[in-house]
Amino acid sequence: MRPPKFALLGLVALFMASCRAVPIEDVAFPRFPSGSETLSMAQIQHVTVEAASGPEWIVREDSPSRLIATHGARTHVAKVSLDYTRDGFSIGSLDSTNLDQDSGKIDPNDNRWVAKPRKDILRATLHEAANRS
Repeated sequence: MRPPKFALLGLVALFMASCRAVPIEDVAFPRFPSGSETLSMAQIQHVTVEAASGPEWIVREDSPSRLIATHGARTHVAKVSLDYTRDGFSIGSLDSTNLDQDSGKIDPNDNRWVAKPRKDILRATLHEAANRS
C-alpha cells in the first residue's frame, strides 16, 4: 500500500519548516522601568544577574557592566552578551552551537530563549525599584 501523496508532501513541508533560519533578534537597549533610577549600579547588576540566571542559563561577569550568558538545551548552546547601564540593557548574540547561526540568521529557538531573560530583567528591575521606594 502506497502512502497518499499529500501525506508525503505534508511530511516534507513539516521537515522544511523545522529547518528554517530566522534573522537574529538582538535586544537593543530597552530602558529600565520608571523608578529604577533610584537603584545603584550594584543593585542593577545584582538584579540583572539574578534575573538572567534562569533555568538553563549560566551567567558570568565579563567586565564591569557586561555579562556573558550561556543557554544550553540538549545539544544546542546559545551564548549572548548582556551589557547594562543605569538606564537600560542590551542582549546581543555572540555564538551558538547546533543552532545553524549563519550570516545573521539563526534557529528560531535562540530568539525565543533570549526573549525570556529580557522579560525577566525588566520585571525584576521594576520589582526591585518598587521595593526601594
